[in-house]
Amino acid sequence: MRKNERYVGRKFITEFIDREFDGDDDIIRDMITSSKMLKAYDLTPDTMGNISARVCGGMYIKAGGKSLGNLTPRDIVFVLDYDKETNKVVVKGREEPSSETPMHWLIYKKFPRVDAIVHVHDSIVLNNIDIAKMLKIGITSKEIEYGTIELAEEVVDSLLYGDYIIIKNHGSLSVGDTLENATRLTIDIHKKILELKLREKNEGNC
Repeated sequence: MRKNERYVGRKFITEFIDREFDGDDDIIRDMITSSKMLKAYDLTPDTMGNISARVCGGMYIKAGGKSLGNLTPRDIVFVLDYDKETNKVVVKGREEPSSETPMHWLIYKKFPRVDAIVHVHDSIVLNNIDIAKMLKIGITSKEIEYGTIELAEEVVDSLLYGDYIIIKNHGSLSVGDTLENATRLTIDIHKKILELKLREKNEGNC
């Protein structure tokens, strides 16, 4: 979410067609592993942030309101379809999908090479935009409300220029061909910006 933006839930319609589904255990296990890694670096405060993986017939995504650090298989939702015209999500699972489900779906639709998405709220990155710009990291041009089609389209456009982008006053997002690669990219940039920030601070104290 944007700074000082109040969470009001999902901004799309959810249609549940089944409360159960036979999930791919390996992919779900990878999602949980990646989520715990992100939480360990404090990139997903409270229940913020989400993670997804492309699968046959749709995508798996974290349920809304769940902490990435404590994710369980029951917190994974299977999204079978998203219709932008009606703003409706079709799912299997016990929970409502993440509020950023439209964004994840449209990214997969636009980029066949992408099989995993990681979206975090990294304060180190957001508070050091000058360093991010120095590293030539892309930043969305406009500040847009979370969970909207407008934000999803802005993110899709920005991903034309790189696999990691900053969502203005909101968070950051990385994509990859695997969950491991998308997660590693997010962590590597976090560590790089933190390193440069500390170096800058130390040089200023000389």
